[in-house]
Amino acid sequence: MTTGWAALRSGMYVTAINWHLATDEAAYIVENCEARVLLSSAAQAALADPIDSPHVERRLMFDRPDDVADRWEDYATAVSHYPTSAVAKEPMGDAMLYSSGTTGRPKGVLRSLPDVAFWDLSPKQQAAIPNPYGFGPDTIYLAPAPLYHAAPLAFWSWIRRTSPASSSSSLSSASVAAIIARVVPARLVAADVATGGA
Repeated sequence: MTTGWAALRSGMYVTAINWHLATDEAAYIVENCEARVLLSSAAQAALADPIDSPHVERRLMFDRPDDVADRWEDYATAVSHYPTSAVAKEPMGDAMLYSSGTTGRPKGVLRSLPDVAFWDLSPKQQAAIPNPYGFGPDTIYLAPAPLYHAAPLAFWSWIRRTSPASSSSSLSSASVAAIIARVVPARLVAADVATGGA
């Protein structure tokens, strides 16, 4: 969540990958989206470790086990070198979602990044999400739905954007970060509380 949030607030694309996919299917998405950073949880190491793409410059793993230390950086160690404060300008990033693919391969949906700061919603963007649920700065929202689906990612991003009192983690310059992780709601809540909701 923190990495996805940082990407969306740093003018990057983020692609979440379904953890139910076979390794060759996940590798196709990583290659196709030209991910420069690949993130995985240790629980998904069997899926993520064999993925090899010439575009990937960094491989970060949450709770990294010793047997993959030569191929993966520990996520917590890697991000500890970056400030936790927000960057001066937060250009808007976006999710690069993949369809299930009716012709044999998933299809990526790549939208142009708007030339706008993350917190500056255009009138068109405000009208696109009429906020029928009353999301606001005091909203607490738990979405145990997978982020590789469009709606959970969009709701999460919208709620976070209506509450600017949050911090940011950073990745070095990357155009796309691909994330392979199974969402564990109890862990997600603990991480969100530990980061102050960021």
